[in-house]
Amino acid sequence: MRCKTCDYRLWGILGRECPECGASFLPSEFEFVPNSVRFCCPHCGQDYYGTGPQGHLSPAEFDCVRCNRHICMDEMTLFLTTGVEEEQTLVERMPWLDRGRVSFFRAWMRTILMGMVSPGRLMRLTPGEGSLGRAWWFATLTSVVASLGAVLPVVVFPVLMIGSRSGAALGMWGLAVLGLLLWPTVVIGLWGAFTHAVLAMTGQRAFGPGRTYQAMCYSAAANVISAPPCLGVYFTPVSMVWWCVSAILMVRGGQRVSGGRAAAAVLSFPLLLTAGVTCLIVFVAIPGIRTAQRAVVTAAPQVNVALVSSNLLIYAQQHRGRAPGHASELVYDPGLPAYTLVDNDWTALAKTPVANTDLQQFSTASTAAQRATAQAAAKALPANVVAHRLGHFVFTCHGIDFNNADPGLWTVVSAPEKRRASSDPNVYIGLANGTTTSVPRATFTQSLAAQNALRASQGLPPLPDPRRVTHTQPATAPAG
Repeated sequence: MRCKTCDYRLWGILGRECPECGASFLPSEFEFVPNSVRFCCPHCGQDYYGTGPQGHLSPAEFDCVRCNRHICMDEMTLFLTTGVEEEQTLVERMPWLDRGRVSFFRAWMRTILMGMVSPGRLMRLTPGEGSLGRAWWFATLTSVVASLGAVLPVVVFPVLMIGSRSGAALGMWGLAVLGLLLWPTVVIGLWGAFTHAVLAMTGQRAFGPGRTYQAMCYSAAANVISAPPCLGVYFTPVSMVWWCVSAILMVRGGQRVSGGRAAAAVLSFPLLLTAGVTCLIVFVAIPGIRTAQRAVVTAAPQVNVALVSSNLLIYAQQHRGRAPGHASELVYDPGLPAYTLVDNDWTALAKTPVANTDLQQFSTASTAAQRATAQAAAKALPANVVAHRLGHFVFTCHGIDFNNADPGLWTVVSAPEKRRASSDPNVYIGLANGTTTSVPRATFTQSLAAQNALRASQGLPPLPDPRRVTHTQPATAPAG
């Protein structure tokens, strides 16, 4: 029998006010197991035992057999029957603390159900002192079992694929087991500390931090929502919200505080954690992603110009050192992927003209149709052409004899018509020997002049700036 305001033990108290908080009480407001409580006459101390359905005296008023005075139950002093512990007087017991009387599994299931459906009642049945270790045991067991549903598919299947005896498999198992055992302790430890700190800063509370941790541990029953294998991870947000609501109700009842204070205390840690994760994403993850994206954008032209240059060399080797009449020939001979010509930008395929069609339709046409289209595109070029564009590349290989060419001659230049602001400051160029080089944009004009000097020594006409060559205006050699 404990004070409903402060949980103070009321056994042996003759007055009808709690010595701790001053709240009034009556024995008839409590229920007991029959014969577990003895009611003593306030005048002579004669013992009577509650044999009624609620453990009360029956009748509630009578004349004392020793002093003959008329007494009623609410006037009497209550004591525990000899050999009976306080927990044994409870009509309804806290299931998890009653594992000695019922089966372990049944006590566990009943505690989970009560923690999710009636968290306030579960907290009222939990003694304010002691039993904290058992609360941690409940939280750890429930959280670990619930987490198996999310962890097993991620860990077991890869381990089976790698091989159960490999070091990698054992390492994955070890990390999984360690994580399962540690996460309830870490999360509940931090969460309980934040919750009790907020309670301490905002006013009085009935108990110390142990009571707060009881609430956090038993409210972990909500984690079973995420237990279904494979599907449990999708229910994790629901279980987290349920855990918060149960914890608020338990803290409110266990610490005798208002709902607002309980909510502010319980939600302090999740909100702080959410803010921290958000800041981590905004200030660390997103900049990292953008850096990676810039790296991809930078790497794509460099990689693709190497592919185009090597395919040009293969074509020339198969055609006695001659370059293709139009770059579209490379798509079917030797088989350059069409998207390489637009730096993997699939949306640009349909915008890239090839004779009377576009690169997207050209790439899916039959080889015969591709050959006919490529020949038409080559015939459409001027007779004195020195460079033409296809996609993001300008081909400067016209007139070059690959069998006798200087290795430093430019054969293809990566020069998108609309250069992205995020692209790197270099221009990537394929050479006659199938390799690539890069030229800083700031000094490209000087490099172009040096290239034209090399071309002149090879009997080739000069190149205009390849970056100004368009699909409709290929570059031609100067007249005369």
